[in-house]
Order: sequence, then structure tokens, then C-alpha cells
Amino acid sequence: MKKLVFAITILLGTPVFATENIIPMQKPLEIQNQNISLQDIVIPEEKMAEIQNQDISLKGTLIKSDKTLLTDLGTFDLYKYDDIEFLYLSNEIRSFDPKSWFFQKSQLADVPSSLDFEMSSEPIEIKAFKSLVLTEQNGIFIPINSLTGFLDITLDSDTQYKATFKSNTVDDLITIIDNMAILNKTELPLQMDYINLTLKDNKLDETYWQTSSIYPKKSYFLLPTPKDYWGTSVISISQDENILFENNEDYINTQKRLLELKEQHEEQVKAEEIKATQEQIMQEQIKAEQARIAEQERIIAEMFSTEPEILKKLFPPSIVTGTMRYDYGGFKAGQQVEVKMAEKEKAYYVGPNTTWIPWDSISIPLNTLTQYSQATTEQIEAFINSQGLRSNTSNLVWIDLYRQRTYVFKRVNGQWKLSRNMLCSSGKNITPTVRGTFKVTSYVDSFGWGKGYVCYDAIQFWGEYLIHSILYDPTGTYLLEDRGILGQRASDGCVRLSPEDANWFFSNMRIGTTIWIN
Repeated sequence: MKKLVFAITILLGTPVFATENIIPMQKPLEIQNQNISLQDIVIPEEKMAEIQNQDISLKGTLIKSDKTLLTDLGTFDLYKYDDIEFLYLSNEIRSFDPKSWFFQKSQLADVPSSLDFEMSSEPIEIKAFKSLVLTEQNGIFIPINSLTGFLDITLDSDTQYKATFKSNTVDDLITIIDNMAILNKTELPLQMDYINLTLKDNKLDETYWQTSSIYPKKSYFLLPTPKDYWGTSVISISQDENILFENNEDYINTQKRLLELKEQHEEQVKAEEIKATQEQIMQEQIKAEQARIAEQERIIAEMFSTEPEILKKLFPPSIVTGTMRYDYGGFKAGQQVEVKMAEKEKAYYVGPNTTWIPWDSISIPLNTLTQYSQATTEQIEAFINSQGLRSNTSNLVWIDLYRQRTYVFKRVNGQWKLSRNMLCSSGKNITPTVRGTFKVTSYVDSFGWGKGYVCYDAIQFWGEYLIHSILYDPTGTYLLEDRGILGQRASDGCVRLSPEDANWFFSNMRIGTTIWIN
């Protein structure tokens, strides 16, 4: 049970405060690895915002279409992604005017170096039409519906589109000036149907407009472009009810679909990144949990260990170290010295030169905090038996200043066995209890009468250093200090015990019993 208390104290970081007996625990110590679910992982807000605010390009791989595009200048391969047909243009060819593209393609072996693509973040202009395109290292893939600004494209058969150049294009008839005005380039009035496109959150919205007559060589001022304006798509241009230019909505529907695919791809990539981030955090938490458990297991193993190195760390000597205020007795100002004992308000006996120095020549730190976590009986016995201590009686006493406890041992078959473990109170740092090996030399029933306090059941072990009860009032009838004083450094150098422990100690320790104080 003492092992259990010690283990719980260390693991939970909760001190077992100074009491006269070790408190038994009701529940056994358990170390459990909690299962961590991915759904339980919370990504930090900053990281989540970083993921969600990304603008992720559509990426993928095209395939060669089973359809081709027939023109007067030849038949050209098409490529397909999500049932959208694309025409490939190398960077060399796309620099020409769109009407020259097919002539240039007929002269060059114009094939893509890769079918892996990334959609451009900015559309390109093709004869007054904006179009999203897919890019590869050496060229672009253009939706064939985006070519309808200068081509009439029809499905000629199950395996072929047919394209012919339009007699009129938007550029032949009008000029759109900075999306603010339309200039009629012809000799007669024109009427125009057009759509303003706005782009927000990967979605294109359309607003249909129709102009009144646009007079020859005159400008027609358009309505102000809306917020999130993306472009203008001319649907038709007519003159005296004769249609000079006409375009269908397949072009716009293709742009919408590409943006939908981008949004879907973006959501998928973000979802995968969120999952990967959660998995990374989960792995970090699992590693931290594993490390925590491993550390707990190490601590538990160490807590119950009786290996010499562990015992040495478990029971360190409690040495009071002071700092010299000025040069004296071979010591220099600022030098650290061991305070071995004190003659209150007069002098200190210090090392390593083991000499007396004036009381005011040294600065003493505040009282050392008590280590309240307890060692096991096996560890206490292993440590004391490793010290090679002997006693003229069947008992041995060890005062553990580090824990403020007094251990009494009985010799059994040549080994010291713990028979009593008592809470005590030793000297303050400014009046420390002397360290070393001593013996019980005499008994004093009581002392202090006439000095404002009384102590009972005192055993002398060296000079004026005694082991006795905590203080009573001058009449010797009630306690002058609370029992809570036990477990901390509080005296002028003597070692105090509870009245019950002091009486037991006084009654059972014989002259010559070894007392080791460390």
C-alpha cells in the first residue's frame, strides 16, 4: 500500500501533505492508453483558416477524345476532360491571331507533351470572349465552345466536329471599350444582346441586357459593371432584324462547368488536407501519449527500484548552502559555503574550511521545501543498509531532512528493518540541524521552563542538539504550536516530533543507539 501511495503521488503531482501517518489510497493505480478518434481531433483555428482560404487550381489528366475537329485547313485531334472537348495549342502557336491558329497547326506537329494539366487562374481573351483554359508545360487546352466567337462548330458525326469560319465576328462589327461603351464599326445602326458575367465563390452568374440602336461610328454607353464583374458575352448582333453574329450558351455553360470542377477539386483537396492534418495531429497526440505512458512506466519502475543510483537520487543529502557577504576566514565575498551548524545570532560553522564565521557574514536562503512524496519501505531499508552504519543497540535512527521524517530501524538477521516512520520538524536554514552520525547520549524529561515554552521527552544526541516533542505553553499543559508545524523546517536546530512519537522515541531508544542525520 505504501508503494501505491508513492506511485499515485508522483504520477498525479499531488503532494501527500505532512501527516503523522502515510494515507492509504482506495483505488489501484492504472495507466490506460485512451483511444483517439479522428473525429475528435480539433485543428487549430489559424491552421484551419489557412487551409480554407487557399485558392486551389483544378488539376487532372485529359484523355484523347474519340472525336476530331475538321476544318478547311485539316483535321485536328481533340482532348477530353469531364466530357468537355478541348483543342490543344502550343505556346508558339497561341501567340498568333486566333484566325491563324489552324493554319499554324496544319504546318506544325502540334501535340501536347503531357496530358496532365492545371487550370489557369486567369482566363484568356479569344476574339472578345473570355475563356478558362487548361495548361501544360508547353501549351494550353482551349474548350472548343470558346472558339465560337469566330467559328461555327457543329457535330458532323459521332466521331467528328466540323468548324467553319464565321463571316462576321464581334471584332468585325463592334469594339467594346473598357467595358464601358460599345463602338459601332459599321455604316448602319446595330442592336446587340449581351450578358454580363459575375464571378463569386467559383460561380458564374448571368445578367441579360439588350441595347437600343447603336448608331454608325457612335458609342453606346453600357451600364456600370457590377461587383465581381468577370466579362461580357455577346449573344447576338443584328442589323434591321438581320442577324450578323450569333453565339449559343454552350460557351457559358462550359465556363460554369469548369468552375464547378475547380470548386469540387478544391473541396476535395481541402478535405484531404484537413484529414492529413488531423492524422498528423492524431499521430503527434498518440506519440505524446505513448511518451507519457513510457515516462510513467519509467517513473513507476524507478519509484520501486532499489538500484543504488536510483536510491542516491531518491535520498539526497539536505545541505544548506550560504553565500559569503564579505571576505572572512579564508572565504571570499560571493563564495558558496556549506552551513554545518549555527550559534543563533552569533556565528556559523561552515565548510569546506570548517571554521566559525560571524553571523552577519553570510546570506542564507529561505527554508528548503520539503519533499512530501514518500519512498517505499523496501527503498528506505535498501538505502540505510547500503550506508554500512552500525549501532551499539538493536536500533538505528535515520533522520531524513529531505523528507522531514525520522525512521527507526530494528536489526533483524544482520539487516536493518524499518519499524517506525515518523513525521518530524528539523532546524530552519538559518539554524540548521547538524548533519552526521551521532549517538543517544542522555535523556531529559522536559526543558524550557521559564523561557516561554516547555518541551517533553527529549533525547540528547550531540551538544545542545536534542530530539523532543513539539513546543508546549510555559505551563506545559497545552501545545504552543500546531501539529501542522511538523513536516517543515521550523526549529533552532533540534528535531521535533509529535507528543505521541516523542514519548515512544524517549521510551524505546537506549543510550548508544546510532542516529544518522542526512
